[in-house]
Amino acid sequence: MCYGIDGDVMKELLTVMLCVSLVSARTQQLTNSHPQAYRQALSQVISSLHLKKKDPLTQISTIYRYILTHVDYDYETYFHVAHRTTAYHALCEKKANCQGISLLLKDMCHCMHIKAPLVKGTYRGEP
Repeated sequence: MCYGIDGDVMKELLTVMLCVSLVSARTQQLTNSHPQAYRQALSQVISSLHLKKKDPLTQISTIYRYILTHVDYDYETYFHVAHRTTAYHALCEKKANCQGISLLLKDMCHCMHIKAPLVKGTYRGEP
């Protein structure tokens, strides 16, 4: 147990942070097609999670669990880079690929003043 978090939760958190680090740096910009709708939805979700008085690890864990229970992974467009790759897709359409999910995690963490930088990387040799 680490900081009151059991091993499974800590493992999940480390996995999601690894996923964030693998997102390409070229995806850092917020979705351009729906910025106002996205920001409004993001604000509503963050508010509904009641994170303000919680410690950072609990905030990250709560955000991660929210994403796990509210966003479906988009297997259908996995090989189509232009489809469902933004945080807007993850939050507002409830479906995105790993890039969109990672961007949503980053944005939600940033709303709580938790640093979650995107780091350029590859998985099995692919960006």
